[in-house]
Amino acid sequence: MPTRHNSRRMTLTLGLLAVTLLCGTTGTLAAETPGGEPVYHGFSQAGKGITAVAISPDGQTAITGSQDGVLRVWDLASGKLTRKLTGHTGHLAAVAILPGGHQALSASLDNTLRLWSLATGEELGRLQNPPVPGEPRTYWKSQGISISADGLRAVTRSGRRVHIWDLENRKHLLTLPPYTGRLEAVAISSDGKSLLTGGSDARVRLWDIASGREIRVLRGHTDSVRSVTFSPDGHLAASGARDRRVIVWDLASGHPLRKYRDHSGCGTVHDSEPAGGKEPASPAEPEGRGDPTRLATAQARRSRTTPAGSPGDRQPRRPW
Repeated sequence: MPTRHNSRRMTLTLGLLAVTLLCGTTGTLAAETPGGEPVYHGFSQAGKGITAVAISPDGQTAITGSQDGVLRVWDLASGKLTRKLTGHTGHLAAVAILPGGHQALSASLDNTLRLWSLATGEELGRLQNPPVPGEPRTYWKSQGISISADGLRAVTRSGRRVHIWDLENRKHLLTLPPYTGRLEAVAISSDGKSLLTGGSDARVRLWDIASGREIRVLRGHTDSVRSVTFSPDGHLAASGARDRRVIVWDLASGHPLRKYRDHSGCGTVHDSEPAGGKEPASPAEPEGRGDPTRLATAQARRSRTTPAGSPGDRQPRRPW
């Protein structure tokens, strides 16, 4: 079993296998299967204090961000460090790999977002996080990233606010009104038109990105919402909270369709599934009787999960 001292746990779907990454403050990265068996271990050159992790759509590459401001690219099959991405001057807060797996977007406490080529390590573009009038400067810094399926829109979470970005034209589009309480989760829909947020008020909120207008408030959790995600077609959403419940929502009506109890207490939900359509083991069980309705298999797959070379394979436009 990988060492768990001072580690942060996050579950990700990698190709045919769902694994849990253990991000240690000592600068090591480990991974284990849902059954607890180690998969990869000993990424000892990951820098001091791993603060962000992203996995490529094909499950072959990982990126870690550390307190030293350096992004490191790893080959997951061998565990070898393949490239360092340098340029940030502050602690890495978040990183995401764009659909297609060729580029990555990172957010740092230096108040910038940066786009990188994973093939060359070149910095392709830089966006400055906008100041937030009346907020402490620490609230200006991005803490989370979500990217649309076409790679043209991104949302970032900064303190109590959400910023929306146009990656194609390298500009900031708008900032949503300040969240009431602590903002903990954001997600953008596949088409880049809608946004979900969750936070300490136990509410899930649906937003229209073009206007910045709040469309609907989803009520059902009794504690802080930690994770939100859309179904691939944008008709459903799922949320996980500190109340140890995962709720699947119908976004047209705002009504909950299914509730699950999460025995792990992590309150984490995901927007993808392993290739081949097989679901990983899950600690969540449906409340009540009947066969569970799974968000990932109830809807059409995202284009990024379609095997390369198949009729449905479409390469997203690159923003820069």
